[in-house]
Amino acid sequence: MPIISGGNRAKHSGIGAAAGGRFLCNHRRRSGQFGHTCCRDAIGVEDDDGIRPADQAAAVQVSAYQIAPGATLPVHKHPFPRYAYVEAGTLKVTNVETGSSNTYKTGDFIVEMIGQWHQATNIGSDPVKLLVIDQVEQGAKNTILKQ
Repeated sequence: MPIISGGNRAKHSGIGAAAGGRFLCNHRRRSGQFGHTCCRDAIGVEDDDGIRPADQAAAVQVSAYQIAPGATLPVHKHPFPRYAYVEAGTLKVTNVETGSSNTYKTGDFIVEMIGQWHQATNIGSDPVKLLVIDQVEQGAKNTILKQ
């Protein structure tokens, strides 16, 4: 069994009609590198002044991931917003720059850190199942592995 399976891309932000964002799910599906992605459309992006319309068309990507018990993901960061809902399992996320960590369990909602190197470990005895929502510029990658 692979240590992780599922979709790709990532980060954190908000979506709101009052901020000029819109979310219209048209259920276009396509195969991603690790799984399938659906629910794409143009939306707003977050900056230091809050949510604003995207300079370029942005995409919302919804993916499912599964992380095997005891597995640790490589150190990585996200240049765009990513959210995750923990459907099952226990996940420890560590900011490798500060050493701080948080533990998430079934039912928790994660707002991932943007632009900071981190890694995650399944510290439970069951697979971690995540529903991940990424907000990225069209065509951009949202996960950068540390070399």
